[in-house]
Amino acid sequence: MFKKLTRILLEEVDNSGELKSISSVYESMRLDVLSVLKIVDSKKFFFFKTESYRPTGFKLQDLLQGMDTVDFGGCHQDSIATVDIKQKWEGNAGMKSTSSIPKTEINCQVDITGSTTEIKLESMSMSRSKLQNSKIDERHILFKDMKENKKILGLGVVYEVMKNKNPMILEQTTKGEGSAKILVINVASMEAGGKVECKQQLKLDAGCVLGFKVHPLYLKTTKERTAKQFMFSDGMPELEESVADDFPRLKRRVEAELRDFGDMDQSARKLIWVSLYKTLKSPQDLYELGCMLEEGIFTGSVSRSVQDLLQLLGLDSVESSDAHDLVKPIGFLVSALSELNEEVVTLILDLDDEVRGQVLKLVEGVLEQVCSLDDGVPQKSGQFSENTMRMATQVLASCGLKLAGDSLDPSLGFPGHPDVTLLALYILLKGLDKLLGP
Repeated sequence: MFKKLTRILLEEVDNSGELKSISSVYESMRLDVLSVLKIVDSKKFFFFKTESYRPTGFKLQDLLQGMDTVDFGGCHQDSIATVDIKQKWEGNAGMKSTSSIPKTEINCQVDITGSTTEIKLESMSMSRSKLQNSKIDERHILFKDMKENKKILGLGVVYEVMKNKNPMILEQTTKGEGSAKILVINVASMEAGGKVECKQQLKLDAGCVLGFKVHPLYLKTTKERTAKQFMFSDGMPELEESVADDFPRLKRRVEAELRDFGDMDQSARKLIWVSLYKTLKSPQDLYELGCMLEEGIFTGSVSRSVQDLLQLLGLDSVESSDAHDLVKPIGFLVSALSELNEEVVTLILDLDDEVRGQVLKLVEGVLEQVCSLDDGVPQKSGQFSENTMRMATQVLASCGLKLAGDSLDPSLGFPGHPDVTLLALYILLKGLDKLLGP
């Protein structure tokens, strides 16, 4: 819910693309004006090239030379806008299925709604010119870490943040009729028969960071990197290789990344999934795991669920991402999971193997049409059962994606450039097919 909100807000208030979105509430709590960030060379899904910004826990004053007394001046505060966001995803998704972990049965009609209150936004910023005059002590431990890790391109400092002026309540409700037990990662309620309601609610105090701007503080290379090099007009990362308009090649790449899962026996695959699933219960755990896999460093203080997964892979005391064959496919799957919200994962896990396989085929067909360079017609509903169409529509809607009859809805991307969320959904479905299949 939080990630979806921040992306919508950035689209509303920032046309320049300078504002960076926040990936989680946990990350938001660690960011403010003058926070120091690591600039990480990232390959989203291992073939989207982009730059990630990771909080270090340090402020700029921690990196200054002892005698540097640069006056950064006061923090300038401006009101930006008031945004009223209300979204509703309607569905009549009749289904009977068994979720993978834990075992639950569902036989109900499902309706998902989401809403937020009116949001008042403000920005807080510091002078960039004064930041440029700072004298940095390159003996700080951050510089040592950066120089030893080729994936860290440099350091940056936050000079502007966008915050909410008023408290916010984000809500999402799943309602049903029938006999059900629906798994929702955060909050769930269930009755044995009759009405079923599962509700997720996230309360955010005023002053929560929803977006930020960063000034490069120190870079390993002086080579100029521009946003145009890796981005297209909507601010999403561009495929590093020419696979976006070549679906067969894209499909082969995805299958190659997940191949190691298929080489394992069923019990080993289930053990991997059980350990990975535990990290999904906490956005903070998934965030920490994603950072470790992205930077290739597997040391430091982590939660028990992340530690258990690293121990299972033999990575709890290793500082190399090449140490285990499964690091690559797990990192691939985690990068997709990080793009999706909890309700999407919940819906997919509540499908039985047959229905999930049919939804995968439908999503694959939609992705193939988006990858084509013309406005082709997406998969027709007649090719799939009514139940499959309902569930696929529900899953796509929970991602903010829409099937629009005989045409491609803009939410899916545009010819030759599939939406990142659509690709993440496809990768997750393919990954689950490998891990949970026979």
